[in-house]
Amino acid sequence: MDVYVVYDLGGAGRLVGVFRSAFRANRIVAVNPAYYRSTRCRLDRVTDAAFDWLESLEQKEKLERLSQLKT
Repeated sequence: MDVYVVYDLGGAGRLVGVFRSAFRANRIVAVNPAYYRSTRCRLDRVTDAAFDWLESLEQKEKLERLSQLKT
């Protein structure tokens, strides 16, 4: 199942909400488009974008731990 996570880029990157509808998520983003972003995710799966970020050598241990949880 796909869900749409809306988060605030300002400050600590607070979660705004999680929605089943891309349309609804985009309407929420429109309230504050300079700071709000929406990302489509699969429910109960670690996103591939997290793995892209963790590929640096400094993050190797975290990548290995996260890989174990991916499947």
